[in-house]
Amino acid sequence: MGIKFVVKQTPEPPAGQWYQVLSDEAWTPGPGVSWSGSSWDSAFGLTGLSELGAWNVGYRPTKMRITYTGTFTQIQLVDTNFDTIANDVAPASGQEIDITFGSFDIKDLNIFASGAWSITNIEFYSEADPFA
Repeated sequence: MGIKFVVKQTPEPPAGQWYQVLSDEAWTPGPGVSWSGSSWDSAFGLTGLSELGAWNVGYRPTKMRITYTGTFTQIQLVDTNFDTIANDVAPASGQEIDITFGSFDIKDLNIFASGAWSITNIEFYSEADPFA
């Protein structure tokens, strides 16, 4: 009677992908922000969105991109320790923004804009789908 070994090969991780995290099932609106069914809209220059649910727990994307209309002067992504983990001044719509994590989860997406704005897409680049 011999010893039987089973060798499992771990497949290569999937190539990174962009995952949409846009809807009112993922975010809670800040003051003056409303969900239209396909976009986040605001007449205010300084406001944002807070995470909703558990999609953010342990989720560690490396980049984000926000597609919007209006004039954004700054975009910040803040973690649950209130540290800024992504920041860009005068970002273009759809521009990739790097995210640098510590050990805390995504909490708030802060928007600094000149007047009214509308966000039509929020995407994170990662190996894993936050809603899988």
